[in-house]
Amino acid sequence: MLIKMLSRPLSRPNLPQLIKYINEGKESFENEENFILRHNTLGKNTKEIAEDFNRNNKFIKQSKMKRIGVQHIILSFHPKEKRFLNTEKLFDFSQKFSDLMNFDSAITFGRVHFEKENIHLHFAVSATQFGNGKSRRISKQKLKEVQISMNRYQQKFPELKHSLLYLP
Repeated sequence: MLIKMLSRPLSRPNLPQLIKYINEGKESFENEENFILRHNTLGKNTKEIAEDFNRNNKFIKQSKMKRIGVQHIILSFHPKEKRFLNTEKLFDFSQKFSDLMNFDSAITFGRVHFEKENIHLHFAVSATQFGNGKSRRISKQKLKEVQISMNRYQQKFPELKHSLLYLP
C-alpha cells in the first residue's frame, strides 16, 4: 500500500475543512455505516473534533520556525484490490498502522473512503502528543520501518499483492 504523509502548518491548518473532508463531507457521525478510528477526542461531530485539535495545538511552543499543526496521512490500496477489501480488513489495517505510528499518544481521527477507484484510509493526526505539546515527528528511518511492517502485515492477505511497495 502507498503511505502518503502531508502536513498542514500550525499557522493555518484549516482543521474544520480537513476533518469534514475525512468524514466524507458530513458534519455528524449519525447513521454511520463504516468504522471511525479515534484517539483522544470525544467530539460528537466534525466541528467538535476540530476544536479538540485546536485546543491541543495551543500546547505547541511558538517560534520563528515553521511549525506543523496536523498531519494528514493516507493509506491507499491498488485499484485491483478493491474487490478483496472489506470493512473488517480495512479496520485491521487501520489498527495496525495506528499501533505502529503510536496514534494513541495523539489526537487522531480516521475514516475509510470507498468513493474512488482505489480504496484508501485517511487520518488526521495531531503533530504533537495529546495534552503536552511534545513533537511527534517521525524520522525517515522510522517511516521506512513502518512502511515495511505494513507491507509485511499485508502479506497475510495474498489477494492484496498489487500494492506491496516497500519490501526490501
